[in-house]
Amino acid sequence: MRIEASNSVGTVYSKWISVKTWEAAPNALNFTVDKTENGRALLLKWTQPARTNGVLMTYNIYSDGNLEYSGLSQEFLLRRLEPFTVYTLMLEACTAVGCTQTFPHRVQTEEASPVSQPPAQIKTLNATHIQLTWSPPVLPNGKILQYDIIRRFTVDQSLGNRKNIAESVVFRQLNTEIVSFTYTDGGLKPWTDYEYKVRAWNSVGYVDSAWTVGQTSQAPPTFILPPKLFYDTENTNHIFIQWTKPEEDNGKILYYKLRKNNTTLPFNLDYTTLNYTDEDLLPFSEYMYSIIACTLGGCTISDPALIRTLEGPPGAINAPITTAVSATEVNVSWSTPSIPNGEITKYIVRLENETYFAGRRLSIIISNLQPFTTYNVSLVACTNGGCTSSSGTIIRTKEARPSHMKKTTFVVTSAQSIKISWQSPDRPNGEIINYELRRDGLLIYTGLDSHYHDFGLEPGTEYSYTVEASNGQGSCVSSPANIKTQSSSPSGMEPPRLHAKSAHEIMITWRAPLKANGPIVNYTLYVHHPAEMKDIQYTLNSSYTFQNDLSYLIKDLKPYTQYEARVEACTLLGCAVSEWITDRTMEALPESQPAPLINVQKNTQAPLLSWNGPQQPNGKIIRYDVYRRRLNDPQERLTIELVFNGFSLSFQDVDLQPYTEYEYQISEGTSTQQTIHGLKPFTNYSIGVEACTCLTCCSKGPVARLTTLSASPSHQRPPLISHKTSRAVSLRWSAPGSPNGIIQRYEVHMQMACPPSAQTFGELCSEGNLQMKYSGKDESCEVTDLQPFTTYNLRVTSYNSEGSANSDWVQCTTLKETSPLCQALHWLPIAQRLQFKTLTLTYKAIHNLSPPYICDMVSRYLPTRDLRSSQDLLLYSPLISSSHNRIQDFSRASPILWNSLPQHIRLAPTIETFKKNLKTHLFRQAYSLQ
Repeated sequence: MRIEASNSVGTVYSKWISVKTWEAAPNALNFTVDKTENGRALLLKWTQPARTNGVLMTYNIYSDGNLEYSGLSQEFLLRRLEPFTVYTLMLEACTAVGCTQTFPHRVQTEEASPVSQPPAQIKTLNATHIQLTWSPPVLPNGKILQYDIIRRFTVDQSLGNRKNIAESVVFRQLNTEIVSFTYTDGGLKPWTDYEYKVRAWNSVGYVDSAWTVGQTSQAPPTFILPPKLFYDTENTNHIFIQWTKPEEDNGKILYYKLRKNNTTLPFNLDYTTLNYTDEDLLPFSEYMYSIIACTLGGCTISDPALIRTLEGPPGAINAPITTAVSATEVNVSWSTPSIPNGEITKYIVRLENETYFAGRRLSIIISNLQPFTTYNVSLVACTNGGCTSSSGTIIRTKEARPSHMKKTTFVVTSAQSIKISWQSPDRPNGEIINYELRRDGLLIYTGLDSHYHDFGLEPGTEYSYTVEASNGQGSCVSSPANIKTQSSSPSGMEPPRLHAKSAHEIMITWRAPLKANGPIVNYTLYVHHPAEMKDIQYTLNSSYTFQNDLSYLIKDLKPYTQYEARVEACTLLGCAVSEWITDRTMEALPESQPAPLINVQKNTQAPLLSWNGPQQPNGKIIRYDVYRRRLNDPQERLTIELVFNGFSLSFQDVDLQPYTEYEYQISEGTSTQQTIHGLKPFTNYSIGVEACTCLTCCSKGPVARLTTLSASPSHQRPPLISHKTSRAVSLRWSAPGSPNGIIQRYEVHMQMACPPSAQTFGELCSEGNLQMKYSGKDESCEVTDLQPFTTYNLRVTSYNSEGSANSDWVQCTTLKETSPLCQALHWLPIAQRLQFKTLTLTYKAIHNLSPPYICDMVSRYLPTRDLRSSQDLLLYSPLISSSHNRIQDFSRASPILWNSLPQHIRLAPTIETFKKNLKTHLFRQAYSLQ
């Protein structure tokens, strides 16, 4: 724009000025729509409005009122649309001032294949029909033209494989206007899985639903073959039944049932079981079997199968009837079995270990038997299925004369007696009712005994004896047997009588034999000592004779010792020996009494005396006398006091003067004791008593068995150290593992060993002399008078009457002992010196005489109530962990040591008094002073 000004003279122009009108909304707007992507998208295109009326800022696309696009492009592809659906589209063009919209444009998308067809709902009607119900697709995407029902099923093949049958359309629904659709599929197989799917069609394509499985109901099985029947060769009363599964199960086989002879057995068989053994059947009988297979749909029975059981052994055979015909023959008869279980083929008669075949007969006579002999007869009946034996029948043949009588046997018991024995005949052929014994044809015995003692015979004479045995049918006589009596010798020698005259002499008195059978040539006395294996013999000729009695004095015997003696009387033709008799010599004074062992205990004025018995007691010790005398004063050495009288082996003398030397002496008494001697060591003996009223009339009493143990002991265990000090050791031990007799005493031997330092560094060292420190019967002792911190070898030796046994050596080192010099100088040991230092520092800390950091380590014990202990100046003792060392920790060690002090030391008024009292207390404690 410009301005023009005119006057009369002329015209003048201004400069041009640009100016623009305001913007307005565009108009004359339109667009086109193209259908693409099978109804899933719409392509919108447009041009600028005929009049933009300003600068176009944006284009907006609305679908059903929703903004789908905003921009300056002149085309837009609208995606994610549903097929066969009407959409309302509108285009909007905008300037800065305003917008212009086209009229709404209704556009329908193209059809597409249906989507999301729901599967059919399946309902089983019976074993051959299934009903299907379905609905339209969720997204039909067009008009549904028809529905197809497609079916398929699978069949089992061999090796467990499954084969799918090809799909087939079994129904087509053309009327699609209804809401719900139903179809019933028939002519199906029972208990079969069928799969169905629904196919929905429109003009574009189709959609299939998922497969749905339907199963027909179960029905009774079909085509069951008859069972197969087999014999059990091992058991004739068993039938093995085998069957196969039905060709068509028509369901799940629940169980099988067995039908026998038109009767169903009262049990079911598992569906996996295809065989059964029927037991307890009757042999040689006909049976009929059928198989019943059952499902939930019902049961089906097979055709029957027939079988006859095999023959079996006969049953119920009665025992045979037997009759003794003679001494060598028996008649056996029987009846047929009540249950033959087949055809009887033969009978067999068994007599003990012999077998007699009778064929099919029902009786038999058995010959050639032994007279008067018991036989067990049984019957065996046989079929083709086996044999059965009856119970046995006992039969005895008749008697016959005995035979084969053996000669008699003899034992010459003396010159005038013979003991005759015989046996029954080898073939008694009956019951022996009598024996007759004849001597030289003279009947001397009749009865049933098989022995006889013939007395009153002449010495040195030969006799002949026969025995005749008789039964109910006759008798038999043995061949003569000759025997000669012995030559005459003395008999009936009584035991001697023993009488102890003194401790070393025994008088032996005896009598002549009851039957001398000739002049006595000599007497021999046998004396047995218990500790010797050989007997002492004293032979006395015939001149050593008295009118009634014979006697002899045995001298040089041991006191209080048991001896055995017997006497032997001899003639020219033999000797007779008496039994042993026992007696003991008198007691004598004991000998070799050992001196007592004296043990002076610390802190006591009463020494303990112990002693062993005398080495030769020579009798029974009834008491010990202990005498005492003083040695310090020569005048008092003559004064002897009896301080103990008793049986104990120890005594503690309490009535003594201090620092006085005493001397003791042991005296003992004696008594008698009964002991059995003279047996062999470690030997079993049987001791019995025989009482006789005459030479042949004797009776024996019960027998006692004894076992001696008199060898040397062995396996002595080493001693155990129960306690030790610096000067003494207490020992205890047990009896040897094999005492081999009565342990009489123990000895403890001691020997000083090489010190450990010499053993460590290989120094030369010689062990000390062997010393006996104890001898006695006790199994414990105390060894005294030892050196402090010294190593000793110790052993125990056990003794019995035959010897001794040594244990192994054991080493023992005595404890250390405080030096007497330290005690004399009043020096405290190291441990007490440490306690002295700790307690002195504690006293200073309590009374604030130490630096503050030490004073703070201790605190007084203040009870919550007013107690007497509050005045005792005690310290608080903190709890101590197991990981702390209470000796190195002053704060923990000082309360323990302080509280253990006596009260008068803790309450000392000054440090000097405290130290004095404390040292005295620790000194007495260290050296065990009162």
